[in-house]
Amino acid sequence: MGRASFEPTDEHRRQVSEMAGLGIRQEHIATILGISPPTLRKYFRHELDLGAIQANTGVLKTLFQMATSGKNTWATVFWAKTRCGFRENAKPSEGQDEIPELVILAER
Repeated sequence: MGRASFEPTDEHRRQVSEMAGLGIRQEHIATILGISPPTLRKYFRHELDLGAIQANTGVLKTLFQMATSGKNTWATVFWAKTRCGFRENAKPSEGQDEIPELVILAER
């Protein structure tokens, strides 16, 4: 007699989406649900993809709010480096004599 077929529930879908968003490995999610990784991907492909996207969106939204609030210099510098191409110890590009000085003023 074969194994009983897996029937995903709405609660399973919510759990998978949440765990995927937290970065839990698919092998571990499958273990928690008592299924194989291929079965997980077969029934929960959308939740695996969407959970990670939603979590990343939430984190980036918070980072953006922190970076633009004027209250978190680290977040502003991080955003400038990762999203705007800024870097420390920049050297002039070929044909460029010097890099203009960038001054950031913060209100207190």
